[in-house]
Amino acid sequence: YLGCIENGVTTIFDHHASYGEVPNSLSIIADVAKQFGVRSCLCYEVSDRNGVDQMKAAVAENVRFGKEAKQDPSRLAAMMGLHASFTLSTETLDYVKAHNEDQLGYHVHVAEGPEDVADSKEKYGM
Repeated sequence: YLGCIENGVTTIFDHHASYGEVPNSLSIIADVAKQFGVRSCLCYEVSDRNGVDQMKAAVAENVRFGKEAKQDPSRLAAMMGLHASFTLSTETLDYVKAHNEDQLGYHVHVAEGPEDVADSKEKYGM
């Protein structure tokens, strides 16, 4: 964040991942951003790479922080963070949709690498 502030950035979009420290991680980032006077739109990375429990924890963190961000809309916003499509199963996407009760917007990694192309061709014939 310091580099952003030094260069005049006043709003930061952060697609965060810190597996092992999921609960309340977005609040910790938001608190520091507020201390520095930076507005933030935050989300936590949802992925299948670390198993079902971590995926569900990531979804829960996005949902929880979405409610928190509504309490300070001039400084905070929230999105549902989705990692690249090759790390997300159809079941995970269905889970996200079912649990995104406040209809947060989606922050998605796209065209992250050749893996995305290969995965799309395999899954969707595209």
